[in-house]
Amino acid sequence: MGNLADSPYCRSVPGPLDGPRAALQTIDTNVQEGDVLISRTGERSLVIMNHMQARLPWYTFDARAELPANEVEAYLERVTRNARRVWLLTPEPRDLANQTSLHVEAWLSARAFPVSDKVFGQAARLVLYELPGETYRYESADVNFGENILLKRSWYQAADETLLVELDWRALNTPATN
Repeated sequence: MGNLADSPYCRSVPGPLDGPRAALQTIDTNVQEGDVLISRTGERSLVIMNHMQARLPWYTFDARAELPANEVEAYLERVTRNARRVWLLTPEPRDLANQTSLHVEAWLSARAFPVSDKVFGQAARLVLYELPGETYRYESADVNFGENILLKRSWYQAADETLLVELDWRALNTPATN
């Protein structure tokens, strides 16, 4: 029996699921021990169940805009407790109108290092966050750069062959130039 894809009656037509499938392929080829996937409830769930080959914990969050921030934070603390990295899969490039989605991204950005952020077509965005490990360092800096800029703190971590760095800058005055 031949391959169904070789049949003249079966052809691949580009469609709205190409982005999510490509995002899942990225996870499949780059998954590591300690990774988790977080996605929005109902958004492409069947695509994830049918196309993701990687074996990793998969969590969803309800993207209703009225969810309280403290509930979102408690949920994220629970699902990332033992994780090293978090894959965040959303159905759109960035949903600025949805407060729950904004809470999720703000919580992750405040506690993890964004390693990659890629949009796949118009239907999927995949962000990879690296969570601080045992080699995570926090430094209080309070270093002035001229009269306008203050480096308040820095965080860094050596992860495999990558150095993750986050700097907390403050504007003391409005700079004269960009």
